[in-house]
Amino acid sequence: MNDVNETIELIKRLIFDPNCARMNLSNVKGYLGELFVKAKLESEGVQVTHFGNQSGHDLELIYKDRIYKIDVKFSTLKCEYSPKQNNWGWALIHQNKKRDVTCTHYICVAADPELEVVGYYVIRREHAELFFSGIGQFKGVKHSLMLFQNKEFTPTVDAKYFELFKTSKKLLDSGMAIYVDKDGSLLSTLSKSSNIPS
Repeated sequence: MNDVNETIELIKRLIFDPNCARMNLSNVKGYLGELFVKAKLESEGVQVTHFGNQSGHDLELIYKDRIYKIDVKFSTLKCEYSPKQNNWGWALIHQNKKRDVTCTHYICVAADPELEVVGYYVIRREHAELFFSGIGQFKGVKHSLMLFQNKEFTPTVDAKYFELFKTSKKLLDSGMAIYVDKDGSLLSTLSKSSNIPS
């Protein structure tokens, strides 16, 4: 069986293969995100069970006698909201989600254009309800997180996406979404997030 990191490299090559340019790659990128989180957690010394999209959550692990059920969200940089301002965006919960949400945590993976992980955002399931809804083409998203690559950028209050931006920033600043650098400990952050009051 291939090492998970070998599989990650295979999937990245597939995504960049010109013969796959017309293929719908959103599910492939979502699966890549799951593998990124699995590899990261396993590198920190825990065994991770990978369910994928046939379950109400993607990954499951036990750490310090606590079960963590992870729903992974993946985003590369895009320019959806403001000209010349790249952003990441993650749909936490869709309006038409039919399957029950069984996760304890969301982990949002932020990747660069080369599909290298920049960092992760950890959100407890019950905190997802605090996030703003999507707008425009993402209006079917009930709760979402959006962040600009340029952390100094602040949109004007009349921008259609201002409330989405403001809510995302506020929840990040208050610790409802916890940033983990690519070299930081995802496992430690998951454990600490479980002690944040709802």
